[in-house]
Amino acid sequence: MTDSLLIGKLIYSKLNQALQTTNIYPIVAENGTQYPYIVYKRTNLSNTTFTKDGICEDSCGYSITIISDKYDEGVELANQIRRIMEKPKLVSEDLEINNNRLISANEEWANDAYLQELNFNCKINN
Repeated sequence: MTDSLLIGKLIYSKLNQALQTTNIYPIVAENGTQYPYIVYKRTNLSNTTFTKDGICEDSCGYSITIISDKYDEGVELANQIRRIMEKPKLVSEDLEINNNRLISANEEWANDAYLQELNFNCKINN
């Protein structure tokens, strides 16, 4: 059995380590959080390879959203995050992901803030 559901721990660890910030939250930020901040979430998880011994590979999607009150700041942070996360392999103590790639990026204005959303897909091997 793979530990694919722990991908949020890997996302937090890699972003926290590289950006040296704790303004990184799973799913939703705390009230009163100062700009800029980052929110991440798993968007899908599916088994792609199953053998008689169990799950061998999962496909996982996740999104990372940068919320900022300054457009340029949000775009620059999104670009940094893409460089951090878009690697052939990312490893943590719990998980190893492969073929991690950006599949889309969206931007919008909501609640008086700029949002930069990065959507990734990866493979998680058992």
